[in-house]
Amino acid sequence: MGHAISFYTVEKRKEIMWEALEHANRNVDREENPSGSYHGNMTIHDDIIMDSFEAAEAKINELDKEW
Repeated sequence: MGHAISFYTVEKRKEIMWEALEHANRNVDREENPSGSYHGNMTIHDDIIMDSFEAAEAKINELDKEW
């Protein structure tokens, strides 16, 4: 089992799950999960606005440092 982190930009909150499903499908270990399905265990940080993509990425890494 592995862990793959990527950062995506979406226009609307409802697009987040679609990106997560696509990410899981592209990065899954097919021997472990042949269907490529996503487990749904995701943290979404609402109401945090940063000045740049880089600042947002740093903030997310800070908030999710256990990974």
